[in-house]
Amino acid sequence: MVRVFYSLLFVVALSFALFGSKYIVVFEEKPEIKDKKVYFKGMPIGEIGEFNLSEKGYVTLEVKIEGKYRKFIKNTGVFYVEEGKLNYTLIDEGGEKVKEGDELLGFESKGKYLLFKAKVKFGKLVKNIEKAIEDIKSN
Repeated sequence: MVRVFYSLLFVVALSFALFGSKYIVVFEEKPEIKDKKVYFKGMPIGEIGEFNLSEKGYVTLEVKIEGKYRKFIKNTGVFYVEEGKLNYTLIDEGGEKVKEGDELLGFESKGKYLLFKAKVKFGKLVKNIEKAIEDIKSN
């Protein structure tokens, strides 16, 4: 009985390692996606699951990322739709890995993603300027 349990546990662990992990992508509106794959740097890294509506009214999409590509799924990553394909990208190369089932931000178009990215970078610039001003005031 114990041997069967450990064998089953091994199979489950192996399937997660080889076949992927599921994450939730959150959009403001349902994007137009025609391709069932998820892409990172032009390479397919996973598959698209079902769309749902969250309790807060956001559109959610379940994605399954292949095990060998999980290392790229970080809290600095986002998804965006371009030409009917769901793409994943990192806003910043740093960041920490996210756990299976975590929510990640999604954009209905590349334009919306680029606008968000500009706001993030501008926000960092403003924070750096504010810090420099505080440093000058304290000296």
